[in-house]
Amino acid sequence: MNKTLAAILRYLVFAGIAAGLLWYIFRGEDINKLLEQARKMNYSWILLSMIVSVPAYFIRAWRWNLLLNSLGYKTTLVNSAKAVSIGYLANLAFPRLGEVTRCTILNRTNKIPLNTLIGTVVAERAIDVICLLILIFTVLVIRLETLGQFLINNFFSPLGQKIGNAAGNPVVIIIALAGLASVIFGFRYFLRSSKFGEKFRGFVADFTSGLTAVFRLKKLRLFLVLTLFMWVVYFLMMYVCFFGIPAVASLGFVDSLFLFVMGSIGMAAPTPGGAGTYEFAIVEALKFIGIAASQGLVLATVFHLSQIATTCILGVGSLLTLPAKQKDGQASGTAQ
Repeated sequence: MNKTLAAILRYLVFAGIAAGLLWYIFRGEDINKLLEQARKMNYSWILLSMIVSVPAYFIRAWRWNLLLNSLGYKTTLVNSAKAVSIGYLANLAFPRLGEVTRCTILNRTNKIPLNTLIGTVVAERAIDVICLLILIFTVLVIRLETLGQFLINNFFSPLGQKIGNAAGNPVVIIIALAGLASVIFGFRYFLRSSKFGEKFRGFVADFTSGLTAVFRLKKLRLFLVLTLFMWVVYFLMMYVCFFGIPAVASLGFVDSLFLFVMGSIGMAAPTPGGAGTYEFAIVEALKFIGIAASQGLVLATVFHLSQIATTCILGVGSLLTLPAKQKDGQASGTAQ
């Protein structure tokens, strides 16, 4: 299948999922009442949330620079921050395009190998996934009795039952093992006997170099501090919004952390800009806490739109001021 066509089809599928989820959560809601609730919000807090989000772009860029520096590559904090901003902008259109976009930008401006850049981004994302898992575990421990039972009844038990039913069928097991063996041996043969295999091995070498950069960091402590600070900023972005919405202004820290975790999971889904999945996650989380779905819709929609607006402002501004290709292949400085 043509790569462009495959990309278009993939985009349409995830865009369809986003549209379906948005229809599902908005169905039956009185739009006029939702607008009335939105008008009652204090938008000074929403504006503050947008301002609070800006440092996160620079912290991510600084952290990325630390990984690149460990591999011997240098670029300025401004260049990296612009690449990150443009990457976030690209993610609004096509899921996961932003990671490739920001790597392409630094490849053009600083001649850093693209495969190495992608490897560092994967390493960075892996660290973020670990942080999110820690947050999920923390929330589970704090609210183990209620949230744990909710997850067991609605997710783990049904999933375990389906896996158990499949595992009890010998035909399913034989087909699965045969399929897995075919994929493994076929892939190994393809890599060993084709020119693509040689190029792929080169790609893996560069990619692995970037991926393992975190283990060669000279400033590992700074990297970890920046990671912590970045997630604190992400939490504050949402938390300050609560003060502008009467229905959720009195939420405690634990409930706020729960909402943040659920929203982060929704944003991680591969829909354009997290559309649909983010709103669905927030609405369901608030319903679990005991807050009406309509209030959750207002919070999720306004917060999500404010962050999209921030991304557009910073992304477009970065595009307009993006530097030309460096003549010497190096930026003028390094973020230390």
